[in-house]
Amino acid sequence: MSWVGGISFDDSNHVFIADIERQTNHHRMESFSNVVATGMRRVCAAFSQIVMPYGFKPQKGRKWVRESEPFEEIIWISRSGATYGAPHSPSISLQLSLTSIRLRDEQRTDLSHHESGLIRRSTGYCYHHRFNAKTNSTYERCLDELELFVTEVAETWFEQQRRQI
Repeated sequence: MSWVGGISFDDSNHVFIADIERQTNHHRMESFSNVVATGMRRVCAAFSQIVMPYGFKPQKGRKWVRESEPFEEIIWISRSGATYGAPHSPSISLQLSLTSIRLRDEQRTDLSHHESGLIRRSTGYCYHHRFNAKTNSTYERCLDELELFVTEVAETWFEQQRRQI
């Protein structure tokens, strides 16, 4: 077996396709990382504008915090699959989590992204929290649905937590 420019050949000069695919996929993942990182920065900046009228302020770590005495209320955004290495495509699927902390005793209640991902709109459909960071396909729809989630789910959930005091 011989190697030429990172491509392996057997004795009959047949290229091992797996090596070419591995190199191609590695190149794609590198370029998707930059595209996805830019897309995440863009959607988080837009989300800040969506939640600002509700009193939320952006913090580090893709979280938005609102002080609502006697509570601290937090919306978290994460990218689905973010802990599994480099992205395999330019598609971004967002996960939203909610946290309510009662300040006087630090009692914390969470609505995890696993739970919030199961919530359906009144139409029966799930919230569309995804877009293609390379083409921006469905980006505006994603922003619209993020705002709907805040008004239909997050605000209602936070209100329920405040009533349980």
